[in-house]
Amino acid sequence: MNLEQSDYAAIGLLVLMLGVTIHGYTQIEGDIAIHFDSSNQPDSTMEKLPGLALLPLVSIAVLALFKILPSIDTLKENVENFKPAFKWLAVAITAFMAYIQALIVIWNLGVFFDISKAVIPAVAAVFYAVGLVMEKARRNWFIGLRTPWTLSSDEVWDRTHQKIAPWFKLAAFFSFGGLFFPDRVLESVVLPVVLVSVAGVVYSYKIYGEVEE
Repeated sequence: MNLEQSDYAAIGLLVLMLGVTIHGYTQIEGDIAIHFDSSNQPDSTMEKLPGLALLPLVSIAVLALFKILPSIDTLKENVENFKPAFKWLAVAITAFMAYIQALIVIWNLGVFFDISKAVIPAVAAVFYAVGLVMEKARRNWFIGLRTPWTLSSDEVWDRTHQKIAPWFKLAAFFSFGGLFFPDRVLESVVLPVVLVSVAGVVYSYKIYGEVEE
């Protein structure tokens, strides 16, 4: 099996996450906080082993899924056309998971900080990575804005994704608003992406009408 740079990056991130996880397991005593409310207070805990193992297992599952999807997509030829971007998106998601794992371990080791503000830049980075993939994505069944109209036409797919890709990048920058308006973190992070997604659905329907005329 030939490994590419993205594969080495993903493996490196998994090794790093494993190291952080082992360190946390050996140093943390008792249950760990895994979720926090809007005031940065833990509102959900788990036993140490499953709590620390959760994100590494999810990361492995995500990478495995990204490996499998191109081979089972009936439009696999289209996926091959943007496979490098597809694979780097998997790396970006793994990096996000590794970062969140590090934040959880650090917090549970007694270094308390505003976890919402620490998470926002990582979320913004993932949104921006999605925008980059949108620019290159070709019609497929798993990655991109999949509506009845984009999936039925290459032209509708391409025009829709070229339009919404910059919007996702812009949503990434809007996410940083949560750093300046801590009482509006959820709105700053979630609302822009929801609006972009809804706008993309409407736009794809509009373009489909134009193409079918």
